[in-house]
Amino acid sequence: MTNCPTVLLVNLGSPSTLKIQDIRKYLKEFLSDDSVIDLPKPIQQLIVRAFVIPFRPKRTKSSYQHIWTPEGSPLVINTERIARALHKKTGWDVRIAMRYQEPSIRKAIENINQDNCEEVIVVPLYPHNAMATIGSTRKEVERIVAEVNSKLQIRFVRSFFDHPAYIDSLANSILPH
Repeated sequence: MTNCPTVLLVNLGSPSTLKIQDIRKYLKEFLSDDSVIDLPKPIQQLIVRAFVIPFRPKRTKSSYQHIWTPEGSPLVINTERIARALHKKTGWDVRIAMRYQEPSIRKAIENINQDNCEEVIVVPLYPHNAMATIGSTRKEVERIVAEVNSKLQIRFVRSFFDHPAYIDSLANSILPH
């Protein structure tokens, strides 16, 4: 193994297309996460399968149509842009994954493992610390690493909601408006 390390940027996720079946697949995976809907599994699945999946995808599609680009999901596209900018600025090996759907955490970890990296620095792109975001991402990354290569070292960047550079960035982004 070589000591890369690799930076893995993880964002929430998105349907792969605007097709109802892809939106349904995304919603089912997202809402079936115990960290997102913290109810006993039978109740959680009753709600997801009987009340959400039959009705929500059409409304969700309408919302996504307002923001979708010709290249695809803006969340995936913007995460890719962040990765390219970070690589350009630092020269680091930067990869991306989505907590739900594609590009998957599993595929990213498998690729990193195939490249013989010893260490992965995971950067959840959620500024706050919550079980439904960072907690779920951490659990999933750790589960996959244990299956793929338990010797792969993983480090997580802590939440950054209160970091002065993040606050300045937010302030500067809304200043013109």
